[in-house]
Amino acid sequence: MTASFAQLIESGYPVFAFGDPAGDIARTLAERGIAVAPVLESGRYVGMAALSRILGARRTWPPPQKVRLDHDLLDRVPSFGRDEQILDRMDALAGVQCGIVPVVGEGGLYEGVVSKRTIIGFLASIYHAGEGSV
Repeated sequence: MTASFAQLIESGYPVFAFGDPAGDIARTLAERGIAVAPVLESGRYVGMAALSRILGARRTWPPPQKVRLDHDLLDRVPSFGRDEQILDRMDALAGVQCGIVPVVGEGGLYEGVVSKRTIIGFLASIYHAGEGSV
């Protein structure tokens, strides 16, 4: 059993764009209990907005509305192609420190995210189905 990233894409994840107010992003991430979310520019994935980076050393909550999302507030998380096989990219997945990975299609257009939890569940199902061995 093999699976591409496209087969495991999860819907409903928030996405943001450059220029969005940092305070609104921080509030959305905190309210949804998530640490990071993709940032798009013209439909293309460019990085992750991270709650920890947005808050940084600020002493106010939420961050002032005048602070806007820009390149300095992004975490660099590699994207994965929709048709790439998950098992072929395990080495790259291991290096991703956040809980989700962005999935892109043709021309780098954003298609969604896959959580590491979903990937681990997929791997467990392969193992328990007898298609994998340790």
